[in-house]
Amino acid sequence: MKSLSVGVYGETCSGKSTLGKHLSSKLACKYISFGDLKRKEIACGTKVGLKIKRSLDFKYPLPAELGYTVIRNAIKDGLNIVSGYPISVDEFRVFSNYTLMIGILILGVNEKTLIQRFSLRRKCSECYMPGIIGDLCPIHKIPMVQREDMSLEELITRRKLYRQRITPFLKSKDIKILPRLLLNSSTFTKDDLICRTEEWINGLLTKNGGIQ
Repeated sequence: MKSLSVGVYGETCSGKSTLGKHLSSKLACKYISFGDLKRKEIACGTKVGLKIKRSLDFKYPLPAELGYTVIRNAIKDGLNIVSGYPISVDEFRVFSNYTLMIGILILGVNEKTLIQRFSLRRKCSECYMPGIIGDLCPIHKIPMVQREDMSLEELITRRKLYRQRITPFLKSKDIKILPRLLLNSSTFTKDDLICRTEEWINGLLTKNGGIQ
């Protein structure tokens, strides 16, 4: 079985994780959040996590091979829905050595919705699973706690990263040739987003001969 990937992009709080998890269930595929994996490496103090933290502290982009080290064990045969990776041409070229990227999903979000969602973000203190205020971790059955990256400065940093690095990447010639779907998560209901995206991905799979 071959490995295929659909990249999910969008500003912070555009709904990437929410949609990715629903698609994972609907399409019986793997959902991978690069941001969640990266935060877990840092929180656990792994060698990879320390290298990531050093890059972040100095505001350096992650080397392409380091980024792939974070995500490589999560990528499986069959379909993978991947959020937040790759975000540079170098990362895309490394990633493409191991999996075929068949499409790009870009989620938009308006300013009001973004700020509302950002203030609600929480995580499990044990496994770092993301959630929102009031959630219980489905694995550890404990209330989720506030994330350390819940500051206005962090929000500004993330938006700046998206506009300065990810937007140009999505316009690069390597990526522009891929099929893409643009949806505004502030406009569509969750069910509409899931339905439209599921139909689009099934079409991509058909064009690529399925996942066998």
